[in-house]
Amino acid sequence: MYHYWALDHTLVEIRLFELLPGDGQSQVEGRFVRHSLRDASTVYEALSYTWSDASVTSPIKIDDDFELHVPARLEVTLQDLQLPSASRLIWIDAICIDQSSTLEKVHQIGMMREIYALAEKVIVWLDLQLDVGDEGFQRLRSFHEESSVEELLEPPGFWISVNLIVANKYWKRMWVQQELSNASSLSIQCRRDQVPAFALMHYQRLVMAKLEREDTRDIRAFEVATNDPLRRAAQFFPYTNDTPVQRSQGNPFFGTHQYHLIYDALEHCRRFEATDPRDKIFALLGFIAAWEEAPIVVDYELSVLQVYAQLAKHIAGEYYSLAFLCDCIYGDSDPSHQLPTWVPDYSKAPSADLFAYTAESTTVDHRFVTPPRFSMDNRSLFIEGIRVDSVLIPYRQLGFQEILHDLPAQEFFGLFHDLTRTALELRRGAGIPSLSPIGTTDELMFLEQYSILLMTMIGMVLKDPDLQYLLDFNKQIGFFQEMEKQGKRLSLSYSQLLRSQNGFFCNNAAEVEWLILTRLRGRVIYLSQRGVIGLAPAATRPGDEVWSIWGCQWPLILRKVDDHYIVIGPAYHQSLCIHSEILDGEYTGDGRAGTRWENRYGNFLIESIELR
Repeated sequence: MYHYWALDHTLVEIRLFELLPGDGQSQVEGRFVRHSLRDASTVYEALSYTWSDASVTSPIKIDDDFELHVPARLEVTLQDLQLPSASRLIWIDAICIDQSSTLEKVHQIGMMREIYALAEKVIVWLDLQLDVGDEGFQRLRSFHEESSVEELLEPPGFWISVNLIVANKYWKRMWVQQELSNASSLSIQCRRDQVPAFALMHYQRLVMAKLEREDTRDIRAFEVATNDPLRRAAQFFPYTNDTPVQRSQGNPFFGTHQYHLIYDALEHCRRFEATDPRDKIFALLGFIAAWEEAPIVVDYELSVLQVYAQLAKHIAGEYYSLAFLCDCIYGDSDPSHQLPTWVPDYSKAPSADLFAYTAESTTVDHRFVTPPRFSMDNRSLFIEGIRVDSVLIPYRQLGFQEILHDLPAQEFFGLFHDLTRTALELRRGAGIPSLSPIGTTDELMFLEQYSILLMTMIGMVLKDPDLQYLLDFNKQIGFFQEMEKQGKRLSLSYSQLLRSQNGFFCNNAAEVEWLILTRLRGRVIYLSQRGVIGLAPAATRPGDEVWSIWGCQWPLILRKVDDHYIVIGPAYHQSLCIHSEILDGEYTGDGRAGTRWENRYGNFLIESIELR
């Protein structure tokens, strides 16, 4: 039985495993070597792989006389890494850290960014036996920056071997993302066979380009189901032209952590896997440059709520922001974590994409004057903001599947027609003037509301020159109106209609369809009491309130429950997100509760409320 010797934490020490030569089949032998990360003379590698069931173990020999029982998969990994006549010095988290010591685990986790960054090479080991003579695997080696989509046009089954690499569950693991991001050089190994990292990334780039040419129904099902773990990892850490040295060393993932915003990282981490939900946050500490000094305590004695609440407090205190509220969607949270509705559940992928990834302007992000307060038990958050509006009708029959494929195009247009007319009447009843010039006819005001609905659904801003070409509103409306006059009925779906008109409505039907899907997945189109068209989480009900919260980037849908509110999720509320009508009025206060905000909509009271 092997007993670990103690590390000197004052010297930033780690253990390295010296893997002795072998033939890849015999028992693994080696020894541990003491190493300080401040010693640049020692060259070592670091291993990145997917842990297996720790209850199934195999013995390896340490220092000739001792046995260390390691997970069975790790024994196979070490056999594959053996060189026939030379030793290798490797850092392997599963055995170089004494897993029985909580204190040592916490200390070493805090050093992992440095450990992987200082390694000469990070070895990605996949438990995948390839046929190296396979034609697809051989073709993979030829891909480079100039490769084109046409090079993928091969018979079915040609790329099976390569797709086994792409779909490997290794890419889904959260800790892996830290290891990839910090590696200065990367080597991918499928059992004992080497895979060129850059060639694999270029293959993935070409596959995505090819998929965009295909039918939306098939491509987007693939996209929404996130069946492509390598693509997720590549989006988290895309290589950049800002790191030429590291790129030349062969790691297409390197360097991006220096440029990632914290909120982007938090959003992406939710789509990866971790056995312990607290690791979704602990793993992030290793690759966000803004967190050189850890903002939260790595402590496995803390509950999931305590860890996630620590993060919320840090963001509020350090960045004067409540943007984490935009990651909260009612019903997404795992009940076993017992999180209040204002704490995002980072252990799970959200049911809808962030609005931040769309093209429109965002609401005015008012920094709070009075800092938010957190209750001692982390159950309540006290904040300030203004009650902007309330939900009148959620249009649940206008989901992305219905709009694109299920509803005949004319029925879809008819629903839009009714919705926009209702919105126009509500705005008039609320005394809200048109955005168009004075004297605008009813027909023009209707077209205005129709364009607002389409902007809400697609995420387009008409003044944005990069998006104007996508969809011609006037041609589309005119087409449907002409069909109505002639009494013609089309059986085509909206998706089929866009594609059948040879660019008459839009230059890129696939792009419009993709925008509709990403906007509407997990959301409903709603109409507010004031006639504003918006998007809200699927759980939204009539009577839910629309709030603009100080320090929060997007409007929130909140629901009053007794003497407090619960968070339903972020909203796209047209009057706030495009024209900022609500917040454009005369205002001379300091943003504190009790101050009134006056504009053409009327008076808005800045209120202090409790979220649970």
